[in-house]
Amino acid sequence: NDYIIPLEKKCNCGINTPLIGKIAGRKADSIILPSGKIIPPSSITGIPAKVMEELNTKKILQFQILQKSIDKVEVLVVIDEEQRDKEPSIDILFKKLKEKFEARFGGEVEVEIKEVKEIKRPERLATPPPVVTSMVRVS
Repeated sequence: NDYIIPLEKKCNCGINTPLIGKIAGRKADSIILPSGKIIPPSSITGIPAKVMEELNTKKILQFQILQKSIDKVEVLVVIDEEQRDKEPSIDILFKKLKEKFEARFGGEVEVEIKEVKEIKRPERLATPPPVVTSMVRVS
């Protein structure tokens, strides 16, 4: 699930397999809107940090954006228990997150913000879970 940049050299060991030059980042899916517009992950993964900055809080430990269907997105959020009872309330934080995501999706998608205790990594993978996953495939 990583993006890599191949190395354009050959290994001195004599094996002729491609070499990895650099790991460029983690794989994440794009969100596909009902209109056909594609929202790249880089344009939405910063929303939680921006909301936390606007509300002057550090309540969000981790999040994951899941597109369940063409018109439904869930944002799973893990809350820092040490920050839970500090202002702003979780309700205010979630309301602001929902507004920002809905605005980014142009009102085409229903957004649900859900609190979870943890975001599980895919079975048999040692890597962290992808930040954006879409179950919608274009044909």
